[in-house]
Amino acid sequence: MTVTTRSAALKRSTSPTPTTSHRPPSLPPEILHLIFRHALLRPCPIIVSKFTPTSSRNNDQVQVHWNPDPAATPISLAGANLALLRLNPRLAAETRHIFYGGNKFAFHGHDDWQAVIVWLHSIGPANRAALTTLEIDVRQLKTVWQLADGSRRVWRDQADQPFPKGMRCRPRHGLLQKREGEEGWPEGEVDEVDGRMEEVFALVGQGDGSGQGRKVTLNLRWIARGWPGAWEDWENREGCNKDLYVSMDFWNLVEYWRKTHSKGRDIEVLWHAWGDKYSLGATSLDYIRDQMEVNFEIVDSREFEVTIERVRDPGKLVKRCGIHITFKRKLFDGPIVHSEASPYRMMVSIEQ
Repeated sequence: MTVTTRSAALKRSTSPTPTTSHRPPSLPPEILHLIFRHALLRPCPIIVSKFTPTSSRNNDQVQVHWNPDPAATPISLAGANLALLRLNPRLAAETRHIFYGGNKFAFHGHDDWQAVIVWLHSIGPANRAALTTLEIDVRQLKTVWQLADGSRRVWRDQADQPFPKGMRCRPRHGLLQKREGEEGWPEGEVDEVDGRMEEVFALVGQGDGSGQGRKVTLNLRWIARGWPGAWEDWENREGCNKDLYVSMDFWNLVEYWRKTHSKGRDIEVLWHAWGDKYSLGATSLDYIRDQMEVNFEIVDSREFEVTIERVRDPGKLVKRCGIHITFKRKLFDGPIVHSEASPYRMMVSIEQ
């Protein structure tokens, strides 16, 4: 009896590796398309970059810090076969179109949009043109002190030196205009807008050059305090309204950028914000709807109940009942007239 070992049999049966070993099997295009979609599309947003809030205590004061979360990206990509993006040029074009066009790409917790701009440049014009959905956080806007001549200065509320020397802020955005017949600019605390954000709209709006590209939706998540142009109780000057005031300057500029850069393809902006549900059953939206609807269309509102860990008290879980509001800026024409300065800040002397 002759016994042939498995290793010997393998040696005899092994043939030269074909040069097309990494080519997908010959399948009908529609079947390949379904396979690619199954392998590349994720049910949740793909986190391109994320900062997560953490807290620390210093002399009984709780400070919140935003730190990079490098684990977020690989977790959101789990199960995606990214090797398909590196197939031969013909198939790679299809897989990239599916990957960038069928997924939502998210940037969470950033203080500005530079990470979004860098990424949009890095993926190239063809992949940018395939994008259909981005999700970008907007954190609390910085505020500065505006003088009657329109110049602005850094200031610190409740400080011994409210106007620290040697610190600079961004100038007033050039698109903000005075009202007809208005001589000076409103003096007081105003929101500071980072004009570099416009580049995001310029990049995603380029499309494929045909002017007939697919619509791209920017889901902008307002993760800060307050409501644009609305207050739950305008008359309550003793409450925390001074910390909740948000002017319409930034929101009007975003709408202008959207319209300006929608020539290559349509850009849609959907805003998302989260409010409270109170013990008697009313929600934030019940108090501010009339004011919000002056400038925005309420697209959707959904109540929710979740258990979360308190950022300012790590380890403590709390149940939160609230409302998720989706809204979009109403269309408007003409110049962008500046918002008024915050009515909740007492005037301070520039000589201080």
